[in-house]
Amino acid sequence: MKITWNRVKLALLTLLVVIVAVAFLYDPLDYDRDPNRRLPADFQTYYQQQLEAGQQAGVRPGNEVRLVRFADRTEYTILFIHGFGASRAGGEAVVDVIANELQANTYYMRL
Repeated sequence: MKITWNRVKLALLTLLVVIVAVAFLYDPLDYDRDPNRRLPADFQTYYQQQLEAGQQAGVRPGNEVRLVRFADRTEYTILFIHGFGASRAGGEAVVDVIANELQANTYYMRL
């Protein structure tokens, strides 16, 4: 069977249509928020809860959430969210320098 450009184009177009259809039909973020869940009173309480959750989950030392605070309120705040399978170490060297320059409170969160 001879492969022609028309067949290649048709195959690629079919593949593209399937990918687009799956992307629109598949909804992995089916999330129902618990209406009885209360948010912490302040960020420090939330931070402590996240540290405890990390300890209970067995997070390796150095991979837990981290808060670098220059003051209670700063002009700038940095929220660093690393990718899946990574840790904050991937951006910490650069983010810490920027945070120091801006005197910005910085929160390294875990996904």
